[in-house]
Amino acid sequence: MKNVTVLFGKKGVGKTFLAKSLSEVYRFPVIIDGPAASSKIDKFYFDQVMDHTDLIFIDDIPKIDFEEMVFRLFGELLVERKYNTPFEMKSPRAIITIDCDKQFIAQFGGSINARCNFIHVMNKPKGIDGSRIETKKFLPESFIPKKVEL
Repeated sequence: MKNVTVLFGKKGVGKTFLAKSLSEVYRFPVIIDGPAASSKIDKFYFDQVMDHTDLIFIDDIPKIDFEEMVFRLFGELLVERKYNTPFEMKSPRAIITIDCDKQFIAQFGGSINARCNFIHVMNKPKGIDGSRIETKKFLPESFIPKKVEL
């Protein structure tokens, strides 16, 4: 199963808005600001991730880090924190947003395509003015995981 969803398109078309809307249906999402985290992925990149994290959302990842990030999010994820013992966990679902065009995505081979679902976000859905809207209004029901009550 592909556990990484990549929302790509031009700057300002609503990728972050869509990803944040999707992340609201998860119980324990972790949001990482791609550019602020670093332009070089270091060993503490996932220090906010806990063993119960069910979604990692990386917003606006730099193009230079994209391929490495996809490979790190597949299979076992190594989580390291300063002054703590590192641990491995099964990588949770992930959403990555990236400012790029189809040509950038097309350059990657079958290995990346086998690991990711790609969604080309071209225009903001009509009526989006920054206010909160229901995700299911513009996404298929099957794309949205069900909330689980404990």
